Amino acid sequence: MSEGSSAADADEEKRWTTRLEAVVSPAVIAAQLAAQSAGGGAPADDTVPFRPVHRPPIGVLVVADDGSADGEVIRFRQDSYVIGRTDGDVRIPHDGMMSARHARLSRETDRGRARWFLTDLESRNGTFVRVNAAALQHGSVVLFGSRRYRFRDAPPPAADPGGDGAATVGFRAVNPTDLFPSVVEVRPDGSEGPPFLLQEDAVTVGRDPKRCALVLDDPMVSPVHARLSRDAKGVWQVENQGALNGTWVKITRVPVGRGVQFLLGEQRFHFRVGG
Repeated sequence: MSEGSSAADADEEKRWTTRLEAVVSPAVIAAQLAAQSAGGGAPADDTVPFRPVHRPPIGVLVVADDGSADGEVIRFRQDSYVIGRTDGDVRIPHDGMMSARHARLSRETDRGRARWFLTDLESRNGTFVRVNAAALQHGSVVLFGSRRYRFRDAPPPAADPGGDGAATVGFRAVNPTDLFPSVVEVRPDGSEGPPFLLQEDAVTVGRDPKRCALVLDDPMVSPVHARLSRDAKGVWQVENQGALNGTWVKITRVPVGRGVQFLLGEQRFHFRVGG
């Protein structure tokens, strides 16, 4: 382009009362705000960034690449999306452990506001979410590394058999699982391993036999992976202990408004609300 045409273009632009601003990336905006806050003692700009207030925010799903937190990004603008192996809006056809229709992410109105929920669709292998801590109920399934464990609470004391009209109960030996809660490994074929009795109020789970009571011979389990503990009300919970591969709990339905990492088959996903 010649110098004459450049000058003509500049003169033409001056004739317009509306001047367009170039697109600025969010990273550049963040850097500008940080520089403003740090420089010259000027007060930080407390302006609230733009966000929609009259429509629900979008949902952002990341289909994580193997061994990475990054991956394919899918933006959800509709109210319901099904994830599955062969059926649904998001398909992972090469994962044989995923059900045809495995789970659903849905935006629903809850007490007057839009919320996102993750729901398992009665999948064969279950839907797991990554947790910092979670309360355990009888039958809860937890994933440590590549191994699944089912929590079994101790049964309540039996009713007094000596009431009116009750037959005498014969002698029976006491089973340790009648006295203590336990966790049992759920094997790939669906069978269960021997119970590990929770006889203390806190039990550490991991690969290091010097620091853990429940020792798992699994290279995907951290030396100190998780902690099982009982609170003052007798409720058991599992807490992640900074494990590299995380601690995961099987769910039926859970709200995911603040974001979630979840596992279907062997595929990991990250979901958040907003851009």
